Amino acid sequence: MTEIAGLCPEEVDNDGTSLGVGGEQDTGGGPGSPGDDGDTGGDDDGSGNEVEAGPPAVVPFDPEDCFRGSDNLSPNMYCPQPGEDPLPVITIRDLVRFVPSDSTIAGEPNNLGVAGLATNFVANAQTTVVEATLFNRLISVEFTPVEYDFDYGDGAAASHATGGASWESLGLAQFTPTDTSHVYLDRGTYTASITVDYTARINFGFGWLPVEGTVAGPPASQSIQIFEARTALVDRTCDEDPNAAGC
Repeated sequence: MTEIAGLCPEEVDNDGTSLGVGGEQDTGGGPGSPGDDGDTGGDDDGSGNEVEAGPPAVVPFDPEDCFRGSDNLSPNMYCPQPGEDPLPVITIRDLVRFVPSDSTIAGEPNNLGVAGLATNFVANAQTTVVEATLFNRLISVEFTPVEYDFDYGDGAAASHATGGASWESLGLAQFTPTDTSHVYLDRGTYTASITVDYTARINFGFGWLPVEGTVAGPPASQSIQIFEARTALVDRTCDEDPNAAGC
C-alpha cells in the first residue's frame, strides 16, 4: 500500500469495508487522448485500436492500512477521517490510567495459617472492557490479566500465570501445598499482596487492535494471621482438665 503521510487520502469513499479512490491519468497527449485533434476517445492500446476509459478503480480497504506502529508491526494509530487531525502512536503508557483496580487476594483458610504449613493464596482478576476518551476520541480498551505477582509479606515473592484456586475446587485437603501457596516459618501478622499484569487491546469502532507490552494494575493486599501449632500427649481433654498442657 502507498502510504501518504500516515493518513487516508482526502478524496475517498470509505464505508469501513472498501475504499473507493477516483482519479484521472495523464497519458502524455498520445494518439487518441482527449484534446488531440479533437479526438475524445480512450487511450491507444498500441495496435491502433482505441481503448475506452473504464470507471475509477475500487481499491480493497483494510482498516489496518490506516494504522502505523513500530516497524508497522503494531497497528495502533487511528485512521483519521477527512478533516481530522492524525493521532500519535498509542502505547501501553497511554492506557495506564484506565487499568482495572478490582483485583483481590485471599488466604486459606479464612486468611489464617499455621507456621510450617501451607497457606493457600487465591487471587482474582477479570478481563475488563473500559470505555474511555483518548486524544479527544472515544475508544474501548480491553485489559486481559496475564501474570499474577504475589508478595507474601515475609520477603518471599512469586509470579504465576494464574491467580490460583481454592483447596475445595482442586479437591485437596486443607494445608496441602498448591502452585500459589506459601509456607510461613514464624507466627505473626503478615500483609500479602497481589499485582496483576495486563495486556491491552484498543477499538476505535472497527475492530480490536493489540497494543504492545503489559501494564500493571494497582496492588491489592490482605492481612494474614499465622499461628504456631504445638502438640502434646495428654490423658485428659481441656474440658476435663483446663490446667493441662496446651489448654
